[in-house]
Amino acid sequence: MNYALLFSISIIWGGQFVLITNALISYTPEQVAFLRTIFAAVFLVVTCKLFKYSSLKRTFESWKKVVLISVFEIVIPFTAITWGQKFLASSMVAMIIGSIPIFTLILVIITKIEEVNREKILGIVVGFIGLTTLLMKGIPGEESSFLAKAAVLTGSLSFALALIIIKQTKEANPVVLSRDTFVVGSIILFTVLYFKDPSFIYLPLNYHSLLSTFILGTVCSGLVYIMYVLLIKGAGASFCSLSNYLVPIFGMFFGLLFMDETLDMQTLLGSAIIISSLCVGKVTKLVTKGISKCFRAKVR
Repeated sequence: MNYALLFSISIIWGGQFVLITNALISYTPEQVAFLRTIFAAVFLVVTCKLFKYSSLKRTFESWKKVVLISVFEIVIPFTAITWGQKFLASSMVAMIIGSIPIFTLILVIITKIEEVNREKILGIVVGFIGLTTLLMKGIPGEESSFLAKAAVLTGSLSFALALIIIKQTKEANPVVLSRDTFVVGSIILFTVLYFKDPSFIYLPLNYHSLLSTFILGTVCSGLVYIMYVLLIKGAGASFCSLSNYLVPIFGMFFGLLFMDETLDMQTLLGSAIIISSLCVGKVTKLVTKGISKCFRAKVR
């Protein structure tokens, strides 16, 4: 079940970069971030109504965590990553997003919110080697932009911080938590963007861009965040963060299909290494146990 969720999340998030590129044809990064958040909030509110999930009586501490998750999971990454993608190829953005597991591992070690064993560390290190192989390839025709890459990297760090906070919440219902997070995120984004530039609310009516933001909100945000919270609660922040090693693979796959991007042996090698990172920890554990049993048998 955990692996099914992991791959489903990775596929959905791998496809979001093509949608963001389409949305940016007509909308500004701020408008894309806001529309995406609003659509997700509406989707989750309707979902809660349909399934009759009641509202929780939150404490001040509980609401504080919801606000923090909204800031780090929605406000910062949605605006920073979308802005960065104005200047970068979708494949490059997907690959930079792959830094999330490294940030998550560092934060898990600092906060000690879950056990960090050598199998987890090995899996993340192998995934990082695969990601580095992809990053070394670069993207043909892309103009280098330090600020754009820094913006996407900031979004990655923000996602990792949100992972840690979600792991620390004791709320059982992922749909209710996701709903409240996106409703609060919508309010924060609207307030910030309106005071910055009130004209951002005047949206051009472009069918393709609007459809892209609708799918970004309902599927790539609303639906996937329910799955995301379920995975964090069930398998932990470190395991969940591994989805971001798979995102570049699916991001490049969708880029190949829809954005005329290229695929070569280096990309295939990096992808194979990343996929192996998902099972290397368990394989190592099994091999170690086998060797240990054989050693004990010989001693006896």
